[in-house]
Amino acid sequence: MKWFPTTILTILFLIGGVAAHGGDDSKESKERVRALIQMRLTQNLGLNADQSSQIGQIMGKYQERRRDLRKEVRGLNDKLKNATTSGNEAEIQKLVGDSNKTRLELEQLDGQMFNEVKPLLSASQQAKFLIEMDAIKSEIRAIRRGSQQPQNQATGSKPIDVPAGAFSTNPNYFPPGVPTTNHPQTKDDLK
Repeated sequence: MKWFPTTILTILFLIGGVAAHGGDDSKESKERVRALIQMRLTQNLGLNADQSSQIGQIMGKYQERRRDLRKEVRGLNDKLKNATTSGNEAEIQKLVGDSNKTRLELEQLDGQMFNEVKPLLSASQQAKFLIEMDAIKSEIRAIRRGSQQPQNQATGSKPIDVPAGAFSTNPNYFPPGVPTTNHPQTKDDLK
């Protein structure tokens, strides 16, 4: 069960990062989480630097689209709540259709992302990618629900070993081994 303590540390780091930013979706905390996910995939799939970089870019693109769609769903939910009290059936029907279309698009993103990632990976890495992404999603859902119990016990996947300094309060810190093209590390973070 070597992976269990590192899962707890990763979850605590993610919770701490969200709490440190008042629960907001700050760009720094999103980048940190993305860097940790990329580092975990690199480690557990045995990716080389080029694969890691390309997959990180692909995931970033889909993360932005997913964020936009989630925001759209939240807005549509608010409109639906208001519309149900007004009793305007035509308006409600239109909003239900818009909401359903947006939710379907959100569900299709994972398949689209995998189709872009697939040519970069061997068959074994593809399988590991799917397993790891499912485990990561479960862990993130657990964090959002306020649970600290890791959800990847069934998959047997091992989370990353959290490097020294990962709990840095410096928003420019990114774990070693993760491409930091746009995110330079300071020498204080490397101590």
